[in-house]
Amino acid sequence: MVEQRHAEFRILEEKAHHALEYVATPKSAPPFWVLQFCAYPAFGDAHSYTIFAEKDYARPLLRHTHWKRVYDRQRFLDPMMGLREGWHTEPTLAVSEVALAEPSFAALMQKRQQIQIPSNDIETYGITIDGWRFSLQMSNFKAGFRLNWWGDGPPEWQELTGWARELEVFLSQAVGE
Repeated sequence: MVEQRHAEFRILEEKAHHALEYVATPKSAPPFWVLQFCAYPAFGDAHSYTIFAEKDYARPLLRHTHWKRVYDRQRFLDPMMGLREGWHTEPTLAVSEVALAEPSFAALMQKRQQIQIPSNDIETYGITIDGWRFSLQMSNFKAGFRLNWWGDGPPEWQELTGWARELEVFLSQAVGE
């Protein structure tokens, strides 16, 4: 039998990314999906924060998905751990939900509305081997967008990426990290 651990880990990664980015609406959630922020470190655990709310950001509910990537990678790289834990391709996920403080979340979203995001003439970067990749996706009935960046992002987006760091701190504190 030919060992397929690298191919199997790639399948596991794809499943984990799907679980982080395509979050189903919880039964207890308000009706609208309004924001998703994902953080993907090159060598660490990944997180997604998905927020559901009513119009004007009322009753915000946060669903936090944590992919234990380091643990899953060890299962595939360490033969003894693989034998003990298994080489299955299901990602190890921890999911939690928490109601957000409505005034604090609304204030943060109001701050975001003041930020202008240039969409052309973005400085080109080289290859990134280490660091963090981030994703911010927002939506409402009229429009939506998704932005991805590495590290601090393009210089033209510094106001937005600074706000995203503030958002990440707020959300990670809400889930107790």
